[in-house]
Amino acid sequence: MAEPLFQQQCNGCGHCADACPVGLLSLESGKAVLRIDYAECDFCGACTQACDRGALDQSIPPDTCLRPVILPQCLGRMGDLCRMCEIACPRTAIFFNQQNQPSVDNQKCDGCGKCKLVCYHGDIQLSLKRHDS
Repeated sequence: MAEPLFQQQCNGCGHCADACPVGLLSLESGKAVLRIDYAECDFCGACTQACDRGALDQSIPPDTCLRPVILPQCLGRMGDLCRMCEIACPRTAIFFNQQNQPSVDNQKCDGCGKCKLVCYHGDIQLSLKRHDS
């Protein structure tokens, strides 16, 4: 759900963090925080099932609200040297145009983080999606 509503609903109980099978959730300052550093979110639903406060809602289409930011030094910008993010994206949300510039379709992207993890040069960061995107 939207971050302000999540912040209001989450009481920091930690049930979601305990339920995440790959350890993507932790508690910081009394709230659940998603960190996609070692595994992508496959939207298994364990965290939403564990949340009894309604801060994580199964009826809302899954979206971490994180979006890839592809850094200027990305090898894909220099030709067909790398397209790992484009290839790995399960929603085909990342693509390169004819000028080798990467783009992200924010409507298709669900913020799973797989692109960040397959970028072996570390040229992708994840940031919170703005509400107008």
